[in-house]
Amino acid sequence: MGGQKYPHILQSWLNNWNELATFFKYPKFIQTLIYTTNPIESLNANIKKK
Repeated sequence: MGGQKYPHILQSWLNNWNELATFFKYPKFIQTLIYTTNPIESLNANIKKK
């Protein structure tokens, strides 16, 4: 499942499972906060570059 089409992604998940499993242990509202801060930080980094 997925490994044939996206082998690098599957391998990344397998290599980083301990960190990913920790993320999934957080309540959904915390996961959402973590998820939404990454795009915001990326946008800020792009603004600073320009």
